[in-house]
Amino acid sequence: MNRERAEAHLRLLAEKGLRQVVARPAPSPPDEGPARWTPARLARVAQALSSVHAMDAGIAEEIQDDFDLALTVRQPGALSQVSRGRVGARRLVRPGHPRPRPTAATGAGSAAATGAGSGVFVRTGAGTSTYSFATMSPPTPSQPPTPSQPPTPSQLSASSQPPPVRPAPWRLVPVGRVIPIGDGDARGELCLLAFAQTAAGARFIMAGWLDQPAGDEPGPSGGGPPHPLRPSQYLTAVDDQGTGYRFGFSGGGSSSDRHSHTEWEGALEIHPDPPQQIRWLDVTVPGGSVTRIDLDPRIRVPEVSVIRTALTPGEVLLDRIAAGLLVREPVFAPDRHRPRSATVLPGDIIAALEAAEALPRSSPVPGQLTWLSAKLAGDDVTVPPAGVPEPWLSLLAYRQRRPRRPAPAFCAAAVTVELPEIDGSRFAILGLFNGRDGTVAQLLATGVAPDDDWPDISGTGPMPTLWLRDHRDQWHTTRMQGFSSSDDGEVTLQLAIEPPLDRDTPWLELRATGQQEQVRARLPLRWA
Repeated sequence: MNRERAEAHLRLLAEKGLRQVVARPAPSPPDEGPARWTPARLARVAQALSSVHAMDAGIAEEIQDDFDLALTVRQPGALSQVSRGRVGARRLVRPGHPRPRPTAATGAGSAAATGAGSGVFVRTGAGTSTYSFATMSPPTPSQPPTPSQPPTPSQLSASSQPPPVRPAPWRLVPVGRVIPIGDGDARGELCLLAFAQTAAGARFIMAGWLDQPAGDEPGPSGGGPPHPLRPSQYLTAVDDQGTGYRFGFSGGGSSSDRHSHTEWEGALEIHPDPPQQIRWLDVTVPGGSVTRIDLDPRIRVPEVSVIRTALTPGEVLLDRIAAGLLVREPVFAPDRHRPRSATVLPGDIIAALEAAEALPRSSPVPGQLTWLSAKLAGDDVTVPPAGVPEPWLSLLAYRQRRPRRPAPAFCAAAVTVELPEIDGSRFAILGLFNGRDGTVAQLLATGVAPDDDWPDISGTGPMPTLWLRDHRDQWHTTRMQGFSSSDDGEVTLQLAIEPPLDRDTPWLELRATGQQEQVRARLPLRWA
């Protein structure tokens, strides 16, 4: 990795972009052709170089600040146009300062809310209506971390030294129980996918739905239908020692017009935090119905293996970019109003990574990604000599067929497995469900920046790409749909699986590749 060459490359691009922007007539809209440099393209290259640690994130921001100032001096009134071009492509924190937890989601139809002690839920994508609910638990005074607790992101950013102790173990239990809920004319189901108890507390990972009459009563503000009820309002619990618990809800959902049908996803947080030794919980809904949740089941552990790899950060990043292009969710957020920006993006980043010496000269990945980008743009190109990865070809063929798929019926699959660490990040699968928005996988993670934000916090990195193969040899990948974070550095991720799974899918083979290892797991699916 050559950090000096990376910085020089970005500065040269800024100078090139400045000359091009100044040369254009002020009213002309910027395009993103191969020869045209725009502020948004500059920001995405800066973000890519920062994500592979080829340059300091603060220096990347300074270069763009200098670009803004120079453009404003040469073309007064252009700064607002530049700023609009960078929206969604640049969110940066100075070195030594923690990345602020999100306070708003990006994209149409998204929402976010800050919870008391439970972090924030951010949902991306569009639905008829989307909601985010903070936990209903009362606030508790903050406590300094003990040696058994993982440090917070702000503490990690203050020191480059790794934590001196091993992280606390996670207690993860597959559940797969469906609980009928309802109150009056409302009826629905909550599917408890998994039980997770970590340093951040105990919770059930869940998905659910509720049907109720279309709202004709005024909402809390006096106009419009009321918001849908929270799933936690229906439940209480008692453990095998006779201790009672209440629930808070951290997550979000989508609702049809006037809230007649609502779907949720997120976590039912258990308060107070139960002891690790409890063997079961009796969950009660209004009317007296009780469902016993066995927290010590005898289950078959999914098969997990680790294969050693020797990839550079640049090669890992290009694999992520390929997955994003294939599911129309490009990494580093090219402008969706100019579709060509997505096909230009790989060439920009490959050139920057090569300048920074973040890609080996013998690596086949740049040629493979260039071929994929050209195919997606409709060009007739020859397959590179090294071939193309099988998952890429499978998803490309699926996109070209464009099969019509019916909207998946609501159902869930209980599958829970903690994976070996990947490049210092810790992951666990906590279940899948099919709903209005397709198939969603729930994950628990530490050490990741979940939203392609600048990885400027020591100890965090981007999400590894997940590739999934089903029983029909169709490959799938994921895109970020939402996430919630806690003060302990844990992140619960909602990843949409593309293409969606059929309900009769009996298993998935998962592959997650890092620089030093590729983790493979065979996930048996029990749909409910």
